[in-house]
Amino acid sequence: MDGQTRRGKALVRDPDRLIAALLEISNLVGSVMRLDDILYRIARITADLLEVPVCSIYLLQDGGKLQLRSNVGLEPDLTGKVVLEPGQGIAGWVARHGEIVSLADATQDPRNYPLPSNLEKQCRACLCAPLRIQEEITGVMSARKMEPYEFTPEQRKVFETVCKQVAIVIEKARMYEEKIKAEQLAAVAVSLSGLAHYIKNVLFTSQIGEYLVDRGLNEWNDLDRVREGWKTLHQANQKIRKLVENMLNYCRQTKLETKPVVLNDMLKQIVDAVDDQAAMRRIEMHMELDPQLGTMMLEPDSIYDAFLNLVTNAVDAIPEGRPGRVVIRSYRIPDQTNVVVEVSDNGTGIPPEHRDKIFNLFFSTKGKKGTGIGLAATKKIIEDHKGSVSFETKVGEGTCFRVYLPLQTPGAPAPV
Repeated sequence: MDGQTRRGKALVRDPDRLIAALLEISNLVGSVMRLDDILYRIARITADLLEVPVCSIYLLQDGGKLQLRSNVGLEPDLTGKVVLEPGQGIAGWVARHGEIVSLADATQDPRNYPLPSNLEKQCRACLCAPLRIQEEITGVMSARKMEPYEFTPEQRKVFETVCKQVAIVIEKARMYEEKIKAEQLAAVAVSLSGLAHYIKNVLFTSQIGEYLVDRGLNEWNDLDRVREGWKTLHQANQKIRKLVENMLNYCRQTKLETKPVVLNDMLKQIVDAVDDQAAMRRIEMHMELDPQLGTMMLEPDSIYDAFLNLVTNAVDAIPEGRPGRVVIRSYRIPDQTNVVVEVSDNGTGIPPEHRDKIFNLFFSTKGKKGTGIGLAATKKIIEDHKGSVSFETKVGEGTCFRVYLPLQTPGAPAPV
């Protein structure tokens, strides 16, 4: 504008737009969205309302530091990385003094502290206000324009109103997160009790096996009893091994050490591993594998455990005493780079009240026979491979779990 300072326009002439923006921000109170997603939505709404290209939200951290938690108009990688020392910059001054600052050209103000951003260095006008709940300041929000610009008293009043709403939304979002965490901790405490019962039952089974082996060798001299005891002991050891592997898979870091894997061969190995157990329960294992899949880049051990969990769960879903059928399919979606593996059963299905919880850690529909770790670990393994898992189920008819994996072949770049 040739060095001239522009003056702001009135917002009252479009009250519907103002009311709609405030209503949209208010509706975020109690939202189930993540706090960072809520902050981005608010920054975008505010930028559109004030017609500014840049809007940033800082939240106070321990020690009085300000962290950039959301921004519109600046480089995205600044979010979460920029931290201002107490009182540093215009935002730090506002957080310390609790007063709104309106500057036609912030570059001429001694409090100005440019962020490590080429875009931010081009900003001139600045409007910055505290985010306050009663007397407590939780952060600040700023609106920037590239040219010198004088915000009107009405614009400053609207901005302060928005900041008050933002502070309420942030406080409610934090309270909601704390409530969810408290509920999760309570659920973990209850589930750990169930996990302890599961381990106790496995150990009791192991003790029976030890007793049969010991008596069969030392007193009865009966190899049949020894074999029976060893079988019981072996089953108990398998359960403990699976429990430990699931816990490790859930807790391990997400960096994968992938290798070329023939997925169909791995699925055949899994079916072979559970075939005897399924045959004893009169459950038919059926495979429909696409021979064109070839080799994929996967982490063999973890992905094996993930599919083993799905297959054994399918077997367990069929009630004791009646024949059943488990089908494992693999195929590629036409015109897409996804490989799909389906594991379906004709078991009891998943009740509606359990369907949104089955991937939760420690949630189990098997009572004392399950730990609630298997499906949570499976979901994490699949997502670590940049894939996803879903399911379809009907009560009394069965369930189909569907795993989508990106078709990454040896030598191909990793999926984004």
